[in-house]
Parts: sequence; structure tokens; C-alpha cells
Amino acid sequence: MKPMFFLWIIFVAFALFASEPEISKHGLFNIDCKVCHTDELYSKPSMEVCTGCHGGFNKLALSTEKYGRYNPHQPHEPYLDDIECADCHSMHDESSSFCLVCHDDADFRVP
Repeated sequence: MKPMFFLWIIFVAFALFASEPEISKHGLFNIDCKVCHTDELYSKPSMEVCTGCHGGFNKLALSTEKYGRYNPHQPHEPYLDDIECADCHSMHDESSSFCLVCHDDADFRVP
């Protein structure tokens, strides 16, 4: 009886929280959704919104320079002006690297 009870608790907890959009990495720090989603609640945050809190692209590139030629914050042509933070980083789902589409030998984790 006890194992079924615990399975039921896990199922209910997952059902309640897995689909909640307000459950996010920023939400854990009590940052309101509207701080990032300035246009519409479910819109992708703009680069300006991200870099306004996390620093500009140059500052981010310095923080990830240990990756050398595969520095994810120093994209090459033709992506220099087209890459946005949300192309790799997701606050509601698992993040993934846009770079790994071509550079499958790069070794870094996307937070």
C-alpha cells in the first residue's frame, strides 16, 4: 500500500508543476515573468532584456573564454548578428547549444 501512495504523490506533484509556465530558473529567485517577457507573457525574451541583467555579449564572452575557439558567446559569421540568448538558453525547458548543430566536437554545457 505504501509504495502506491508515494507513486500517487509523485504523480500529483508532477502533474501540478510540470506544465506551469511560472516554474522557471528565474522564478526560483522570485523574478516576475514580466521582467523577461516584456511584450507578451509567452514571448521569447529579447537580447536587450537578457543582456540588461546578465551583461553585454562582450562581458559574457570573457566569462566563457575558457572554451577557446568554441566560445559560445563569440559567434562567427554569418551568425554574429543573428544569434539571440534564447536560441540556446531556455528557462522553462532544457537548454541546448545552437553551436552544436555544426560543431559537434565542442565540449561545453549550456545552463
